[in-house]
Amino acid sequence: MKKHLLCATITASLLAVATPAMAVGLGGLFKQATTPAATTPAGATGAQPADPAVQQDALVSSFVAAQAETLVAQIAFSKAFGLKEQAATLQAEHDALGKGPLDKDGLAKLTSTTSDANTALNAKLASETVVSAEGKKDYATGLGHYLRAVVQTLALTKQVQGFTTSLTQGSMFQRGQMLTKLAVGAYVAKATPGFSKVLYDTSKKAVTFATKNKIPVPKDATSALGSL
Repeated sequence: MKKHLLCATITASLLAVATPAMAVGLGGLFKQATTPAATTPAGATGAQPADPAVQQDALVSSFVAAQAETLVAQIAFSKAFGLKEQAATLQAEHDALGKGPLDKDGLAKLTSTTSDANTALNAKLASETVVSAEGKKDYATGLGHYLRAVVQTLALTKQVQGFTTSLTQGSMFQRGQMLTKLAVGAYVAKATPGFSKVLYDTSKKAVTFATKNKIPVPKDATSALGSL
């Protein structure tokens, strides 16, 4: 229930400051993140088990989308703090996402990149770096995208639960075979909790920094994050 309330509050807040295109994306994401997963009653006839391969494709797609949104936020934050080299590196990483699907190593590299950028961002937030008037605009843009990424992880977490449940079905031999075929999905399932926690922790610091520096913050973002 708390996750649903958090998602609804942040989404409604972001809609007030987002561009029309961004607002459409948030609306669709809100619906996806708050819609309970369909379940089949125990003993029901004709029930078809979920296809782990299909679940893996959807899970990886959502993970990459959340990472991409995080990159967009980090690019804006980097510009706000004058980290031009980091902004260029992150932009190149973001552009590379459109060149084709990522394997396990590619996803690990992507996760490492956003993690390193978060470390740099946290250092800037902790040092209370002074931000110029133009930088505040970039920061506000980055904050909006960052909170959107937080919302995306809510839906991602739900997908992870469904995927990991599928991996526990069948015999030990069958599960071993699935883990081999679904290594990419297994990586995402393992990486998601840490990724989600980093986003959440950093977003709270980012909102606090914005408030102190009179940078626009989506309405009710602080209370929404605190409710998670």
